[in-house]
Amino acid sequence: ASPEGVIPHLWAAVEPKALPKAVAEAVDKAVPGAKIESARTFEIRASLRFGPIEKSKFFYTARVEKDGKTSTVRIKPDGTLITPVSFNKAKDK
Repeated sequence: ASPEGVIPHLWAAVEPKALPKAVAEAVDKAVPGAKIESARTFEIRASLRFGPIEKSKFFYTARVEKDGKTSTVRIKPDGTLITPVSFNKAKDK
């Protein structure tokens, strides 16, 4: 938090079933057949200088698994992907 008490950003866990429909559909479109293991929402509440912004901005992250590999996807509330899907390594067993 800034000296003025502004919290610049907040993370919050979201149950995969509670994701907005557009976000869940974006994950399914980006990674067909993948299972969402966990999800979070990220709220941006201030600029880099920690000045408050007029309206908070939100995005979601979803950790997905497919064929033993995992990836994290970032999605805007309207379902627009922020980052491309990339599977780097096999999931630890």
